[in-house]
Amino acid sequence: MVNLLGFLKTIFLVLSIKLFFHLLFQPNFAKSEEFEPNEVKFASDIGVLMIGSIVSQSSDNVILLKNKTNGSVKAHRVGFTLFNQYKIVEIQANYIIIQTLNFKKKTIKVYKDGFSGAIFTTKKKKAPVKKVGLVDSYREEGFERDKTEIQMSEEYREKIIKEDLPKILMQASAEPVIRGGKIIGFMLDQIDENSIYAKSGLQNGDIVTSINEISLDDVTATIKLLHSLKNSKEISFEMERRGTKIPVNVKVK
Repeated sequence: MVNLLGFLKTIFLVLSIKLFFHLLFQPNFAKSEEFEPNEVKFASDIGVLMIGSIVSQSSDNVILLKNKTNGSVKAHRVGFTLFNQYKIVEIQANYIIIQTLNFKKKTIKVYKDGFSGAIFTTKKKKAPVKKVGLVDSYREEGFERDKTEIQMSEEYREKIIKEDLPKILMQASAEPVIRGGKIIGFMLDQIDENSIYAKSGLQNGDIVTSINEISLDDVTATIKLLHSLKNSKEISFEMERRGTKIPVNVKVK
């Protein structure tokens, strides 16, 4: 796997792991009626980002949170205390419920940033998000993208794999997309500005559906596909953006 194309290795290795855990724990996305929150916020409002979650039919759910201040990423369960201010009392796929530790004991429903199902009890303006699309171009030393055509040098790829990989792993999150009871691909979210994902033209909400015309709907097939890409100089993948399929081609010079 050492020679796998940098950003594709990062994306799809993480996707495979996430898919494995989602299948293992048989996620249940039903909402709980146990708590009636006093307030609704996005995760960034309390100083964290939701990287992902494992939600099972049991009560032992897990949420992966990234601290916006220091960049640390930790997995938490119900009962954990955040910043000595909040206690996690419920974990679901796209939100958690926390309770303040002061004398008022207020409960807050905290949604994953950008989740379209979030409904707020009070009106709140969100800061504008700069989007980098596949209609534009990007260029820096060793890397060049003209719309959906990407070229990078061997040196650029090796730097990503050997030096920047830990940082890149934290620059986006991914989760499986299920339609008709089947996984059709993986949706990218929380893409950091100026990350390799953004430079490659990817946006929050993009769904990667295939690599080299092989659908990403099976764990075993995805792992085999990753191994087959070890020494590839050319890779293509297809993604879906707001219902439109977009092919992207990558070459290593």
